[in-house]
Amino acid sequence: MQYFSTFNSSLGNILCLSDGISLTGIYFQNHKPCLVFDKSWIRNQKLKIFDVTKTQFLSFLTAKSKEFEIPLTYVGTKFQRSVWAALSEIPYGQTVSYTEIAEEIGNAHGVRAVASAISRNPISVVIPCHRGISKKGSISGYAGGIERKLRLLKLEKGF
Repeated sequence: MQYFSTFNSSLGNILCLSDGISLTGIYFQNHKPCLVFDKSWIRNQKLKIFDVTKTQFLSFLTAKSKEFEIPLTYVGTKFQRSVWAALSEIPYGQTVSYTEIAEEIGNAHGVRAVASAISRNPISVVIPCHRGISKKGSISGYAGGIERKLRLLKLEKGF
């Protein structure tokens, strides 16, 4: 069973998904690729996981906390999960190139596949895909939009 909840933040409206125990998704309004809403999902604003997620997410956006302590369930392929796990190891305030991530997971020639897996990260911000950048250091695509990515990176750099 899949549950959902929404809340407002300084980055816009946020949609959270859960299996009832752990967080399975965080999506921005206008997320790309667009999440297809499933009519079987059940709205439940009272699930503890949603309260914890909202509290920690809003605390993160106001620089009161730098980490999340939320139980997660990654829904994706083995390769995608390995990329998302590598993203989760990037320290707050730092960025890592897609090339470095590919090398870290043992797939040095799979930079495009890594970038694709990052773009499909279902748990935005908590799995910090905004910390992934191009080899040249440029800021490229972000499912929540470049403006949000820049805001998150600036927040983490203390600007």
